[in-house]
Amino acid sequence: MKIDENLTIHNIVTENITVVNSAELIVLGTVNGNITIESNSSSIIHGIVNGIIYNYGSCEIFGTIYGNVIGENIKIDQNSIIIKNN
Repeated sequence: MKIDENLTIHNIVTENITVVNSAELIVLGTVNGNITIESNSSSIIHGIVNGIIYNYGSCEIFGTIYGNVIGENIKIDQNSIIIKNN
């Protein structure tokens, strides 16, 4: 799924997501897949991600990640949970 305009997810998405074109993705629900955030795009995670976050833009994490977080310019809240896959 390619996101090219601002979007808020309130429910469950069961595929990989790519955020492009300076769009912002806000996750309040659950993503069962990977999220790729391309340059000039952003994502704010309050919900759950069951996959890897590849960040080339800007990412803030307040929720739970069951997977790895790869990239720079990532803000991780002290109350968030990240369970990395080996």
